[in-house]
Amino acid sequence: MDYNYLTIFPLLQILDKRSEDPFSFFRVSTLKTGNLVHLPNLEETLPDRTFLPPEIISSIPLTIEGITEAFPESGVGPTKEAIQTTLAVCNAAAIEGETKSCPKSLEEMVGFAKAALGGTTLLALTSKNTRGSGAEMVIGRMKQYGATKIVACHEAFLPFAAYFCHSLSSTRLYAVEVVDRKAGAAVNTMLAICHMDTSAWPKSHVAFEILKFGPGEGEACHWFTQLDLAWIGDESE
Repeated sequence: MDYNYLTIFPLLQILDKRSEDPFSFFRVSTLKTGNLVHLPNLEETLPDRTFLPPEIISSIPLTIEGITEAFPESGVGPTKEAIQTTLAVCNAAAIEGETKSCPKSLEEMVGFAKAALGGTTLLALTSKNTRGSGAEMVIGRMKQYGATKIVACHEAFLPFAAYFCHSLSSTRLYAVEVVDRKAGAAVNTMLAICHMDTSAWPKSHVAFEILKFGPGEGEACHWFTQLDLAWIGDESE
């Protein structure tokens, strides 16, 4: 079988904590100042790992054999299963309108973002912190980035730091201030991304279960987790 997102998505959801939280996905209409929003749990649960130097990581094939040879302790039990899931996601074919990569180093991530965005000067964006995670908050000030192309990078599980990065068409990126309901004070500025075209998504996508519509019938937005990154071209240029 040739893997693409239609066949691989159940595996992708294993890596993605959004599959476990009913507040994970929302409509773009939620993003209005003054609206109440229940934030999902955005804390990372994967163990801390670091990027390896390029000269080391370049010698490790992105295969289960190559990884377990370099890291023998990762070749058994749940760790091996998690690595196999990551590799299945990385090797899956892109959906229509998507560019994707699984960079094994920071240098590879930057290189992919530059190639996907077609520029040399980039901005890396993240949520400020995870305050407000799992709680009901009020939407404060917002900024929609004007970028027409966005690269989103989500942490993936390997014995070293690694990411699943992709760029999808028809995507909007927002910086959203969230305000404590009782204190009335802003506690965080978080990134939210909205995929405006869901027509190529599989019917089994958890977003459709949460939002109660099918592929192509509406947009799906979600918050960035603790270690997610967004890359855009420098808007000051």
